[in-house]
Amino acid sequence: MSLFLLLLMLATCDSQYNLLTVPFKGAVMTYYPKNTTTTDFMVNVRYTVYYELCTNLGWQCLSGDCGGENTVVYTVKSSDIEGWCQTEGVSTRQIPSNAPFQLWFNGSDWTSNANGIVRSKAVTLVELRTRSDTGKANTSPQTTILADLRVPSNCERVYSLLAFDPDGDDVKCRPGNASLSECDTCTLPLGLVLDNCTFSLMNSSVLEGSLKYVIQLVMEDFPRQTITLTQSDGSRATLTTSDAISKIPVQFLLQLDPPAPSCTEGLYIPQFLPPTPTHGALFITRYLQIDITVQANLSTISDLVVSGPHNVIVTLSGPGQFTLSWSPIQDEDGESHSICFVAEATLNSVVYQSVLRCVIAIVDLTPAAPSIPVSPLYVVNNTEPATTLPDTVNTSNITDSPSPLVVGTTPSPNPASASTPAPMNIVGLSVKVSSLTPLSDADIFLQVKNILVSFGLPQDVVVRIVNAVQL
Repeated sequence: MSLFLLLLMLATCDSQYNLLTVPFKGAVMTYYPKNTTTTDFMVNVRYTVYYELCTNLGWQCLSGDCGGENTVVYTVKSSDIEGWCQTEGVSTRQIPSNAPFQLWFNGSDWTSNANGIVRSKAVTLVELRTRSDTGKANTSPQTTILADLRVPSNCERVYSLLAFDPDGDDVKCRPGNASLSECDTCTLPLGLVLDNCTFSLMNSSVLEGSLKYVIQLVMEDFPRQTITLTQSDGSRATLTTSDAISKIPVQFLLQLDPPAPSCTEGLYIPQFLPPTPTHGALFITRYLQIDITVQANLSTISDLVVSGPHNVIVTLSGPGQFTLSWSPIQDEDGESHSICFVAEATLNSVVYQSVLRCVIAIVDLTPAAPSIPVSPLYVVNNTEPATTLPDTVNTSNITDSPSPLVVGTTPSPNPASASTPAPMNIVGLSVKVSSLTPLSDADIFLQVKNILVSFGLPQDVVVRIVNAVQL
């Protein structure tokens, strides 16, 4: 063996070793079927991975025929100060059939943590067989998460993971299972209470402050009725409401910080204010722009940390005021994308983090209609993944807690035509708005207006509540 070849082999081994020793901080993966015909099967797998340093360790095939892949990896954001790097990978897989397969991540060790988790593992079950209820391939639940969620050790906090399913399935969360390779060691921290896709830290006294704890969850979608899955070879499988269709990993770190002088939001801990969208808000849009306002009277707002598509842009528009914008590409038309964010404030080098807030953006790149469209209009503010978006909607069928709205456009002031009133269109809508927290009229106006504007209506569209029923 030549000296050159020996040195090359040593360099390759050393490079792989360095990749495997970069501390891991969390991951989430989702998928969307593309071109699933009888002869052509394609799926876009999207993953976000967090490390302490910027690197990329790909996902491998665990079971089934995973086909060939073409992966593009983006470095979304990194922080040398806090020691993390977020990368997004978009893997387009061409597969010979629509049979289910599993991808897994068996990468580097977790960053130092208090619950003794060492090796990182994660599994995604991709199900592309044709569903009897939709006539299409299944789409995974859509969610995302930040690598580091932080809370003062003396404060109780409830986190609701974003759990949106484009097929309208029932989404549930559970701890990972080591026997299924979903994690190597799956121990959850003491004091953490998991209730479906909501987890709370109600007894942080059993946890040691100023340490990080690993959370390894699995998100699954369940049909709301018995369905049949048909494979390209003609074989069929029946799933009941107790059978998961697909599964994705949701893994991250929860950091307990030193006690805060007060747990009241808006003092040291940042508090979101209107016009910030409520948690779980849904936008149907061709271009997303969200205004976010944050308040912390006794600390200084320092950052808005975002997890979402790689080309999300955050700009600071004033003290405690941010604008989040995103321009989807043509290949994302019809897809649902998750965006989550937290605000951070500092005081004497101590970091205070807000609650987690997430939204869903459904991409609609079709040309805007000249009048109000009859496409689905939903304002979703709950954490239950019960939202189904049909091809068309009859608003008369929406009867639960209806809030009739009058939507119109204000006439443009034009002195030259002052004697002739400008045309005004008035449309009545029945909209169901649900939330785990009370909503003001301003919150409801904002949600409905954002959706109408996303369809091409002018920014000055007027929205008024004619009647509202609160259950």
